[in-house]
Amino acid sequence: MGADKLVKDGAGEILPGYTFRIRPHAKYEALFDGQVVDGRITTRPTSAATLRDAGSGHGLELQAARLDLQMRPDGTLKGYVGGYRSWEATT
Repeated sequence: MGADKLVKDGAGEILPGYTFRIRPHAKYEALFDGQVVDGRITTRPTSAATLRDAGSGHGLELQAARLDLQMRPDGTLKGYVGGYRSWEATT
């Protein structure tokens, strides 16, 4: 969700390490209360968080959402975003 176009190299691959500006959207922002221990980020459940599905453009709302992420030496994160979603259809 940003206005910047992807920058590609001569082979057509997206350039690594390039900075893109994020266009904030309040619907897809959430605060998590947690801790970092030995490079692992864990959070307590939030009331709700909405994730944006870049493929469909729709949001996935999770109840009791939480994070479990590991900071990696190359500066990336690896882990999980989890929560609950009602299986009943809403009207």
